[in-house]
Amino acid sequence: MNISRRKILKSSAVFPFFGLASSMATAQSNSGYKALVCIRLEGGNDGYNTVVPLDAERYGKYSAVRGPLSLQRGSSDQTLAELPGSGFGLHPALRRLVPAWNDGALTVVHNVGPLSKPISQQDFVAWQDSGDTRLIPQSLYSHSDQGFLWDNADGSAMQPLGWGGLAADQTDFNQVISLSNLTRFGMNRRGGALVVPYNGAAMIRVNDSQLSTLKSLASARTSNVLQDAYSQRMHMALDVNKNFGPLLQLPVGAGGVAPAINGAFSGMSNSILTKQLFQVAKMIDSRNMLGGSRHIFYVSLGGFDTHGQQVSGGANAGTHAELLTQVGEGMSMFWEAMKQLGLANQVTMFTTSDFGRTLKPNSSQGTDHGWGNEQIVLGGGVNGKSTYGTFPDLTLGGPNDAGDPRLAAGSNIGRWIPTTSVDQFAAPLISWWNPGANIDAALPNLSKFQTRNIGFMKV
Repeated sequence: MNISRRKILKSSAVFPFFGLASSMATAQSNSGYKALVCIRLEGGNDGYNTVVPLDAERYGKYSAVRGPLSLQRGSSDQTLAELPGSGFGLHPALRRLVPAWNDGALTVVHNVGPLSKPISQQDFVAWQDSGDTRLIPQSLYSHSDQGFLWDNADGSAMQPLGWGGLAADQTDFNQVISLSNLTRFGMNRRGGALVVPYNGAAMIRVNDSQLSTLKSLASARTSNVLQDAYSQRMHMALDVNKNFGPLLQLPVGAGGVAPAINGAFSGMSNSILTKQLFQVAKMIDSRNMLGGSRHIFYVSLGGFDTHGQQVSGGANAGTHAELLTQVGEGMSMFWEAMKQLGLANQVTMFTTSDFGRTLKPNSSQGTDHGWGNEQIVLGGGVNGKSTYGTFPDLTLGGPNDAGDPRLAAGSNIGRWIPTTSVDQFAAPLISWWNPGANIDAALPNLSKFQTRNIGFMKV
């Protein structure tokens, strides 16, 4: 294979970072700035205990199948938090997000998941064993594969590029910034996401002389094109460390942190997700150091693979409630910071997860791997006070169940075939974030779906 050094170096993110950005990019960051924040709930969040229908018919089906896992309707802090006018309620642990709904900044997108093309239950029964990723997404119910399919919006987990990275590649700042891990979501033709530790203490502390020596070593050129590409990436990492290290090391309440951020995150818990979002808030506030007018951030929280003890001592307590408490805290504090910074209309965050979970519980007070899932979107770009997409029919073995209606009663467990694809979920987010984007370049499967924009963003 003939690959030139110039091509390798060009594809390895040679954009000038951190203090090296052009004056034009810096000016743009103050005018027309927009940011997306992807919140990955690792392990497969139980979306159908995150967003629950309140009307009598659907709630009746939900509670009959869920049994001891079902959340209760009512008006107390221990019951589902109603989203007024929607017919749905959030898990009680997410109650602090309801004010954002009332402000028109929050929405729920129903039954989202990876799809190769639109599919009915009849199609699924006929195609499920085909192995053809043009028909059925690869390796359904697998953590790693379904995570990849959420990241790349493709039927094959082998596709190495992510829709976040491909969207970023079309902007003046061609990088996804991860406060979590080297996610496939951030991969593009220039390289991977820029990973920044959410724990500022992990940043390397070097003086100017040491930094100069390290950058000199990183700048060395060799006859090996891959080594040269690596050297350029290391050079940029050193610039990141120098420019953002001191900022990321500042705790809540520190004098060098914007008062708006200190106020919003005052009283924050030890939640990893909230800590990551605190760092994202500081980076957005200091966006001129990044350069560019469009940024995408990636954060995550693990532990959502709740096969057992999803609830404990009641449906409002247990592992899932504890995790969603962190989600509610992090999202609400971050949103308050953006409002206080005057950036409410310029920043939008959204959840993703490997897959949903089965509506029918298992024998360990938990749930097993599903498919379609509920997602939350919060920000100034949202057409709020309404939900979008199609909520599934909660009948086991019914038209949305990825089972087989010919099987005996009780054999189907409520894995919902998505009614909205990842492509259809991602397209409005990208279009709002970058109105001039070539959506099909980031989402090559979008053309297979009749509705390209389901309308939950102000595009």
